[in-house]
Amino acid sequence: MRERSWAYFIVGSAVFVAAGSLLGETGIGAAIVLIAVGSACAAWLGGRWWSQPDHVPFRLYATGALLFSAGTIVRELLAGFDIVNSPNVADLIDASGYIAMILATLRLVQKRTKGLDPTNLLDSLVAVGGVAVPMWIFVILPFTRHSSISVGDRSVELVFTVLSLVLFGAFCRLAIGPGARNISYYMLAIGGGATVALEVSAGVGLAADSSFVANTFFPLLFGAVGFTLLGAAALHPQVRELTESATEPVVHITHARFALLCGAIVTPPIVMLADRHLVRAMLEEGVIIVCWMIIAVMVIVRLAGVARGWERARNIERILSRAAARLASSTEHSHMTDAAFSAAHQLANSDRTRISYVSYRSNVWSIERSEGWQAERVGATVDLDSPALRAALDETRSTGLIYSAAPDFPGEEEWWTAAPMMSRGSLLGLLVAVAPDPLGPSFPDALANLATDFASALDTAMLAEQMHRARVERRFRALIEHSDDIVIVVSAGGTASFSSPAASRLLGLSDDDLRSTPIVNLAVPEHRAQFSELIATAASKPAPREIRLESTNGTTYWFEIVVADVRSDPEIDGIVVTARQIDDRKAAELQLAASEARFRGLVQHGSDVVAVVDHHGFVNYISASVTRVLGHEPHELVGHELSSLVHPDDRLALTALLFRLSTDPSAPHRAELRMAGGRGEWRTLDLTMTDLTTDPAVNGVVVNAHDVTERKALEQDLRHQALHDALTGLPNRVLFRDRVQQALDRRGTGSVVVMVIDIDDFKTINDAVGHAIGDNILHVLGLRLEQHLRAGDTLARLGGDEFSITVEDGSNRETVASVARRILEEVRIPITYEEHEFVLDASIGIVYSEDCDRPDPEIMMRNADMALHAAKSRGKGRFVVYDSAMHSGVLERLELKGDLVRAVENDELVLYYQPIVSLRTRRITGFEALMRWNHPERGMVSPGSFISLAEETGLIVPMGRWLFDAAFSQLAKWRVDHEVTMSVNLSPRQLDAANIVDDISSRLVTHGLDPSWVTLELTETGLVDGGSINHARLEAIRALGVKVAADDFGSGYASYAALAQLPYTGVKIDMSLVQALEGPGSEKAQAQVRSLCEMAKALGLTVVAEGVEAGEQASLLITLGCDFAQGYYFSPPVAAQDADHLVEHGLQALKRR
Repeated sequence: MRERSWAYFIVGSAVFVAAGSLLGETGIGAAIVLIAVGSACAAWLGGRWWSQPDHVPFRLYATGALLFSAGTIVRELLAGFDIVNSPNVADLIDASGYIAMILATLRLVQKRTKGLDPTNLLDSLVAVGGVAVPMWIFVILPFTRHSSISVGDRSVELVFTVLSLVLFGAFCRLAIGPGARNISYYMLAIGGGATVALEVSAGVGLAADSSFVANTFFPLLFGAVGFTLLGAAALHPQVRELTESATEPVVHITHARFALLCGAIVTPPIVMLADRHLVRAMLEEGVIIVCWMIIAVMVIVRLAGVARGWERARNIERILSRAAARLASSTEHSHMTDAAFSAAHQLANSDRTRISYVSYRSNVWSIERSEGWQAERVGATVDLDSPALRAALDETRSTGLIYSAAPDFPGEEEWWTAAPMMSRGSLLGLLVAVAPDPLGPSFPDALANLATDFASALDTAMLAEQMHRARVERRFRALIEHSDDIVIVVSAGGTASFSSPAASRLLGLSDDDLRSTPIVNLAVPEHRAQFSELIATAASKPAPREIRLESTNGTTYWFEIVVADVRSDPEIDGIVVTARQIDDRKAAELQLAASEARFRGLVQHGSDVVAVVDHHGFVNYISASVTRVLGHEPHELVGHELSSLVHPDDRLALTALLFRLSTDPSAPHRAELRMAGGRGEWRTLDLTMTDLTTDPAVNGVVVNAHDVTERKALEQDLRHQALHDALTGLPNRVLFRDRVQQALDRRGTGSVVVMVIDIDDFKTINDAVGHAIGDNILHVLGLRLEQHLRAGDTLARLGGDEFSITVEDGSNRETVASVARRILEEVRIPITYEEHEFVLDASIGIVYSEDCDRPDPEIMMRNADMALHAAKSRGKGRFVVYDSAMHSGVLERLELKGDLVRAVENDELVLYYQPIVSLRTRRITGFEALMRWNHPERGMVSPGSFISLAEETGLIVPMGRWLFDAAFSQLAKWRVDHEVTMSVNLSPRQLDAANIVDDISSRLVTHGLDPSWVTLELTETGLVDGGSINHARLEAIRALGVKVAADDFGSGYASYAALAQLPYTGVKIDMSLVQALEGPGSEKAQAQVRSLCEMAKALGLTVVAEGVEAGEQASLLITLGCDFAQGYYFSPPVAAQDADHLVEHGLQALKRR
């Protein structure tokens, strides 16, 4: 559509013109105005569509067209008010239009010429002068003498005439200047000329008092054509080339420019002859004027011939200069010949020209190359019998143009010239040009100059080649003399005619010894026959042989020997024997063979399966361990596709693995796939594929397969435990958060609802009947609440007595309210356990996604918690829906943040210490330092109220430094007489601090502590994803000798994979898991604790259980494999002075108190 828009514009303008003609003078004016406005729009659109290098010219053209349209409209409006005198506003607008058009054309000329046409301005001024004469005679003078036209009208018309002349001059510069000449260019040139003609026709009409010429036909013709072609030029795709700079300068007078100059010169006398009044007054002078015109034309023709001769000389000079540059930069003979032949063809400037290069070597003439007209007829012989050619060779000059048998093809007469190629007084050959027509008088001399440059370039190249050959010979001699390889030339008699110094260095043989001893005797007796055969078959280029040679002292060495038959070279005339010592390689080969045998044993008897497959997946080799791992015999699998063993659901993963390997063969690639066992079971194998197809010893893809079936089963179980509550089996907080996010992603225009349910006063039940019965009640509650879920809803236990429900489609709030009521009614149904009956109640906080500023799981759960607190504050046993007013409670949290900043500065932080006890000896082995905040107004604030604030604000870093100082100082005091350790909590936010390692190291040194006495417990938020931990920094801390433990393990947050990924030395079982060891579901909790202990011990980790509150729990932990514990059963966290007492007297001291 865009490519043809210019044609549509022309057709549309023609339609406007036709319609305007039908409507008379008013229609004509309206048509021109509409076409001018359309032309302006086209100029703007063309600049946007075709990405012109310079948008300014056509934007100025658009401005000019708009100004012309505005001038016409304003003039009509003034005429309606009987304002017809000039000058007026319409005249000023029209003059501005002319100026815009002039500036646009000059800008276009400037962009196109770029200084490549210095005579452009002068030639254009000549053309303007030629046009100015008839304008003066036929327009300006009659107009100024017209008595019926006012002085103002005369002045205005004079200004417009001058502006039109300036615009004509600008278009002349564009027409004769360099640059692209395409359809857009010609439309612009014709359109510009029509615009100038518009003003000229108007002036002529006014001067002749012809309203028809001034107002009807010519404005319609020239105005419509001018603006139409201007817009079409802007829309044409070739417009982008108009503003591109010319690359070739204007060095000759073109036919168009010559015609323009001639026309400008003869225009004045033609005007004089055309004027009837002047003819009558100057009849006699007319003959003189005609003669003047004839003489002027002849002079111009003569000057043009001189100019063209100068241009030809310049062209020859430019061709020769370029050829000289190419010859100087060429380094190969063929490139030099290409440059000379290309220049010769350019000098001839004819397709019917043959160029030949005849070389002269050892008194023999031969044609090296010939191309062009009838080059296929050229023979190998050269005719030098021509007297002109012999004279030219004697005088080292060109032969000139000769019509006779050409030197490169005797027998047929043609026009030819030959130039000798001389360099440093030596004749290198001839450069011959042959054509059926004369080649021009300047061609022989030009060819002679080219031949001289060609000869110099060839001579320079030959000198460079000789120097290079000499350097190579010197380098080769130096390499032979200093090489560790032995080089011997064996003569026809079997002795050495030449030997390199390496023979003396390695074998102790002198040149005389080698010349008097058969070469084959250098080999040990068992290798002499092989050595003799190698030399005898040298002509057939045998493969290298490994042969042992013996030195004069009896020592034998391994050599790799290569022979080459060079007897055809008279300078050598023998068989070249090259011997390279390979004792190190032979030793390496023996070592490699031993290594391969050892590797083969490892592969055959290792626990992992090793296989080699091709890129199509077929097994070429598989180790015997496949029988132990999968129950298949190796011979059953060789030749079969590896995919035949893979589970159908995993075959796409195998294909992807092979594809990755093919696109990136430089690195190994891994995948876990299920593979069929011999007994029908599926085993999970960890496959590592390495592309060794380029290794000839392997020539395939090596597959290492490790059986991870048990590990995957354990991971699956642990993953379920990590995402589900151990007591109720319901999703835990992590899984619930994910379910909320999924619901938000799927909600569309609906609403997602989150309910947080808290059992009112449930702590009293735990205190009254114990946690075991309380856990059973929670388990029953979970089962009951599940009955009220709809498809897609999720029930989770967030911890303690807190549950949460997500409702995916909560658009009907009344439905949600009814669900909340049914939940409250279900909770209130009495629960009978043993002989007890429990009547419960609950509070519910509800939040809708649309009531949250930015609905995401965290914000919705936070807002639901706010609604829950509101429900409890209003009397419990009810549900409350979140609204924005509840957010005001967050302000208190903000105040707490501000107070926390001052707490660090005012030394309001204190440490409490909870002992860590050996479960078997009941002795205190260490303490955990727990931070407390002694708030001046709120009193003692627990860590749960301010640690999260400290992490959010970054204050955890300076608080951590204070804790390190206080805890390390206390530990140093205790270690004077007691062997205790200190555990300190470390958050991921502290670990992100750049100087955390230096902080810990410097404080260990300051307090004189052994790093092994200190354990840093990485808090639970850091265990959700091992990838979020700064591994490098944690490794650096571990490198200090400080121990690192995973805190709160089993809480649902911890990542089991992190135990293997991070440098942990211990793990701390979360108190929620410890509390679940008794009561309903205890078997599962016990199994989980046992597996944790076994896995930790397998990894070399110590295990500490926290939150032990009963002796039964402590006993169970011992049977489950746990070694250490802490909790209120042993001691609550105590102040420093009480901790001192515990250190001195043990746990018994606490019980006595």
